[in-house]
Order: sequence, then structure tokens, then C-alpha cells
Amino acid sequence: MHLLLANNGNSLDATNAALLEQQGWCVTHVTGGEAALAAFCTAQPDLVVMDAVMQDMDGVETVRRIRALDRSHWTPVLLVGQHWHACGRTEALQAGADECLVSPVPSETLAARLRACTMPAQAASVLDHLDDAVLVFDEQDRIQMCNKAAERIFAYTGAEMLERHVADLLGAPWIDLRREDGRGTGRIEAGCFRQKNQMRGQRKHGEQFPIRMSVTALPQDTRRSYIAQISDISDHERQWAKIEFLALHDSLTGLPNRTNWNEVVQAVLAKGDTKPRALMFIDLDDFKRVNDQHGHATGDEALKIVATRLRNAMPASDFIARLGGDEFVALARNLSDENEVNGIAERLLDVLAQPMLLRGVTESIRASIGIVIVGNGAVDAGEMLAKADCAMYRAKDGGKGRIDIIGVHAGGASRQSHVD
Repeated sequence: MHLLLANNGNSLDATNAALLEQQGWCVTHVTGGEAALAAFCTAQPDLVVMDAVMQDMDGVETVRRIRALDRSHWTPVLLVGQHWHACGRTEALQAGADECLVSPVPSETLAARLRACTMPAQAASVLDHLDDAVLVFDEQDRIQMCNKAAERIFAYTGAEMLERHVADLLGAPWIDLRREDGRGTGRIEAGCFRQKNQMRGQRKHGEQFPIRMSVTALPQDTRRSYIAQISDISDHERQWAKIEFLALHDSLTGLPNRTNWNEVVQAVLAKGDTKPRALMFIDLDDFKRVNDQHGHATGDEALKIVATRLRNAMPASDFIARLGGDEFVALARNLSDENEVNGIAERLLDVLAQPMLLRGVTESIRASIGIVIVGNGAVDAGEMLAKADCAMYRAKDGGKGRIDIIGVHAGGASRQSHVD
């Protein structure tokens, strides 16, 4: 622990410094109030002991200026004087002194008082090593203390934090909670917030971010205080969002995968719609040749280009997925009539047939599309997919690069079209 010892050559002397160093203190010894103030700024001590009477600036004024430097961090200060009358002691304490000792101070007494004064500092040091933010606030929700993690998480300095309203950091949900508490529910006092609750925090410049927070009422005789422990879970949510994305999307193309497709299509069908909808099963006719001839890396590049072209060719309201391999599916919604889907499919065949540059090689990849048209009424997504798969194979059997359309409510009747 680092001790700043300031004297005027009277109450405190080099003997005190030597004894304290023997007890394990790192001591910075200066003479006078101005030197003490300068040393406080540079040395950043854990505790200050100084004479109450010094020639250039007395101890009380020095304490007052120390406290004005940084209100976010409290460094214990002990003043030592030969006489303390009631008014002088009160003035010293109001200036920010933690204790007023009468000289001469026995070395054992001084050591005991130093240990007692450093206990809060040691506790604060422990809090400053936590990853979670810790806030202590009063019954008006004004912050009275914060640790280093709170400064880092909310992007305020310690001085900016003090006396700031908790709602500045937690926003409208906290205001609503405290309004309810003001009506007599007392959820914090009842322990409802001892378990961490997920909320939104707000940094200094307005950025909102996810947090988990617990709040506990501190037992006091008169005024109530509260301590909050806050975890920034931004990284956790980003990782969870990534996991969720990977679970529902194809890692190569970024398109929704089979699981995502089944969930979305089943939900769309369950809603029912008066307008016809169409499920398109798209299979690449020439992909195996390209993959075998040029290698898997080239094949992967082709699949990514196909995915991009499908996304760009379909309206944003439609849904596209990759089932695996060279098989893609699309759900066209809000069709004006059943004939519209044929134009959409022909556009897709034309877009996919355009030459693509694959790792220095130019190739063209055609496709066959099987389509199932569904009118109003619940239809199972698996049944639709199976029928579209059958239609796709009929299109391939017809010469590839073709479209085969089935109307589910037309007894399985189909029609074909071809794009050269």
C-alpha cells in the first residue's frame, strides 16, 4: 500500500516514515501542503497522513483541494494536530478528512488507524477487479459509488457517474419499475431483483446494449441505499445470435437451411391465404460436371453465385433456401394468379443460365424447376416439397432446363415449359 506522509517538521517526522516502511508501507514523504497536493496528483497514494498545521497551506485546505480533484475515488486522509477543538474538528471533517488524531500519536495507534482506514480502500480495490459493474445509489436513485467496470461498461468517468440518475444508465424500463415501487409494491425491498434480470443499458453516447442486473436493498437505520450488480452481455448475445444463425442457415451460401425452410413454410401455410402460393424446387443440371471437372472449391464458388442470383431475382417477400448439395427451394407468395409463377420460374432459369466466372474458368449452369401451386387451405410443408421434387424430376426427364408445374388442387395435373 502507498502512503503519502506530509508534515511541517512538527507532529510527523522521518521517524514515523521509517517505522511505517518497516511495516510494509511504501512511503512518499513531503513537507508542506503544496508539496502534498502535488505528490497526491503524481503518486496516487492509497492513504494520506499529514499535519493539520503547515506554513504554506494548512491541512484542512489541502484536504479540501484533494477532494476537489476527483470525487469518484475516495482516498482516506488522516489529519494530525496538537489540539483539536470542536469547531476545528468539524471543519476538518466537512473538508473531507476521515479522522482527526491528536499528536503525539503512538506508533502502534497510528498503525492501527492506518489499517482501519485502508480496509474500505481494499474493499474498493476488490470491486475494481470485478468484470461486472457495481453501483451504489440512494433512494432518489442518485449514484453514490461505482467501480471501474461501471465506468468501462457505461463509458462515463467516475466523476461523471456520481450523482447521476440510475435512469440515465437504464432508461425507461427502470423508470417504470421505480414508478411501480413508488406505488407501494416495493419489489426491490421484497428481493424480487436479487436474481439477475435481463434489461437494456444505455452508454454515455446513447448506444443501447443488453445487460443482466440484480439489485439489493442495503440495510440502514435511516436512509435506504441500494447496490446493483450489472453484467454486459453484448458478447454473449452476439455469440448466441451467431449460433442461432448457423443453426438455421447454410454455412456456405448464407441462405436458410432445411430446418429453417420447414418452419417458415409450415407457418406460412398455417395462416391460410386467398392468393395462390407456389413452391419451387430448383435443381442444378450441370453442377456435378463442374464440381467433378474443376474441383470442390470451384463447385462451392458456383453454389454461392447461384444463391446470390436467386436472392436478387426473387422479391424480398419470397423465401429462398438451400436444402443441400445443388438443391434449392423458393416459396413465391402473393401471386396474382397461377400463371404468374411460370414467368417467375422462367426468369430464374434465364438468370441461372448466364455465364459465371469460377476461379478463372467461365461456365454456364442450367437448372430444372418443379413447381407446386397451392391455393387456400392448409397443406403440409413436407407434402408440398415431395410433390415439387417429383415435378422437378419430370422436368429433368423432359430434357433438363425445363419447368414442370403441378396444381395441388388439380388432381396432380401438370404442364411443362422449356427455356433454351
